[in-house]
Amino acid sequence: MFKKIKSIKIKREAKRTSFLNNQLIEKNKILDQKIKEYETKLETVSGLKSEDIRNELTALIDKELLSYKNKQINDITNEVKENSSKISHEILLNTMESMAESIAKDKTTYVVDLPPAIAEAFKSKIIGRSGSAIKEFESLTGVDLIISEKGNPTLTISSFNPIRRHLAKEVLEQLAAARNVDIVAIKAVYAQKVKEQEERFIEIGRDTIENKLQIPNISSDLYPIIGRLSLRTSYGQNVLSHSIETAKICKLIAGELGLDQSIALKVGFFHDIGKAVDFENDNDHVEQGKEIAKKYKLGEYVYDGIATHHNYDKPQFIYSSIIKVADIISAGRPGSRIEHSGNLFQRNKEMEKICTEIPGVEKAFVLRSGKNLMVYVEPSKISDSELNQLAYSIKQKLNDNQNTRTANPEISIIRTTTFTHK
Repeated sequence: MFKKIKSIKIKREAKRTSFLNNQLIEKNKILDQKIKEYETKLETVSGLKSEDIRNELTALIDKELLSYKNKQINDITNEVKENSSKISHEILLNTMESMAESIAKDKTTYVVDLPPAIAEAFKSKIIGRSGSAIKEFESLTGVDLIISEKGNPTLTISSFNPIRRHLAKEVLEQLAAARNVDIVAIKAVYAQKVKEQEERFIEIGRDTIENKLQIPNISSDLYPIIGRLSLRTSYGQNVLSHSIETAKICKLIAGELGLDQSIALKVGFFHDIGKAVDFENDNDHVEQGKEIAKKYKLGEYVYDGIATHHNYDKPQFIYSSIIKVADIISAGRPGSRIEHSGNLFQRNKEMEKICTEIPGVEKAFVLRSGKNLMVYVEPSKISDSELNQLAYSIKQKLNDNQNTRTANPEISIIRTTTFTHK
């Protein structure tokens, strides 16, 4: 009896399920019909097929999603930039606050002051018979010596090579102190000063590497080259002082970034090593620095730092990027450099070149930061009657040159004739 009742219930549920399924099928048919009707109406109103409408809706949704995604990316990027800016500012501030050293600012001296009591007598001796002493002095030292007019107790040394200029100054000062000026004395004092200068360069290099910076594994053969930086200036800033400061700034920044501070220190110091020799040939200090780095095996980090710190090449290591920041900090600190002195140097050099290219002009010197231009001529090629025309010609050439047209120097032309009677 129980099984019969259960069987009746199952049949009844099956019949009900079948009825509901049939109703669902009918409703789906009606729904599909309605969808088709609405699609037809939509196609009629829009003039588009249902497939095109579907594609447009999909594209619209994709566009909205893309816009949202881009907004999210931009928000995250801006947040990262803002945080990065704050972090970089903190690093730079911490670095600059840690730099307690003052910047050494040197301006090379060209003038030697003579004791007034011996000035005229010494100037006569340094010229010598028929100019023999001064020719010997200029030949040995590689500089031009300008004898001031009577009553002015000074001698002016002119040379674009700071090593020669400083050496000549020391030789001249010792000769003046000894009051003994002849060819033999000039040669003896020069040889002595050359030896002293080389020893001083070695000591400066050793003290810098071993004591001030404590950079390991540097060849002692490099010490005299490092020492030469002590006489080199750039925009009035002493290059050795700048290199030491840049090295320390690099080390501090590397510490803030969690990098190797010893590598940063080494790369920072040697970035301008080419300036120790760049004035002796046509290569700039970057090319000279790369050659030195190769010769003395300073390593790939130093080589890359030298090659890229003026954007000649793309940096391969992060230390090269740190150098750029440190270099700017050192050069840009208040009072670190003499404004526009580099431009003034180039202008004066161009003025002298313009003069010496004129036939009959033996040499030319720019004095008092371009206010005076002294021109020496060969008496056998230019006569007294031609001097006025020469001065006018120099003036015109200076005005026609883009680098010197702003200069308005007082031009002095010197033409001397020597007669020897036996």
